[in-house]
Amino acid sequence: MKATRKVAAGLALVLASAGVYQVGGWILDEGSGVEHLKGRAWVNQLPRTPKDRVHVLFLDTESPFGVTIHGSNYRHLTNAVQFRLEGDVLELISLQDEVKAQVKVRTWECEEAPEGLDLCLEIAARGRKVRLFSARAWGDEGESGVVALARGAVPDASTAQVGGAAEVAGPDEIEAVLGF
Repeated sequence: MKATRKVAAGLALVLASAGVYQVGGWILDEGSGVEHLKGRAWVNQLPRTPKDRVHVLFLDTESPFGVTIHGSNYRHLTNAVQFRLEGDVLELISLQDEVKAQVKVRTWECEEAPEGLDLCLEIAARGRKVRLFSARAWGDEGESGVVALARGAVPDASTAQVGGAAEVAGPDEIEAVLGF
């Protein structure tokens, strides 16, 4: 059993070095600008008060499921989604309503993110673009960001400033782009 795991790990390493993964017919091309997409929370802004509305997108790294969360600490709507990623095209399906959204995505390390965040996610669809933000510490080997947001381990948003030309999209604008 251990030998099989070592062979599987070695094969995964070879595929990873090639930059292309093929799992169940789904392709993730690491070179297409989506390498930071999964396994971390993406937010439109950091909440300054418990009543501030925030939009959160989280896509799991080990399954084709994720969640969108829209709301504040006191009231929120959670929407379970199934997703499929092919290159830079992300298809999201709202499991409750069976509404599909197909969007183009790209992620990058960015200086224009609000203070305390260092990654950008651009979502484009229906002739519109919105930008969400995350932190490297919220993914990969670090805490997931959803957990960090839930326990309040986020940078102090009361003094955070948006640098550069980043525009903070409101939750309603994000819903308009996604369609749910």
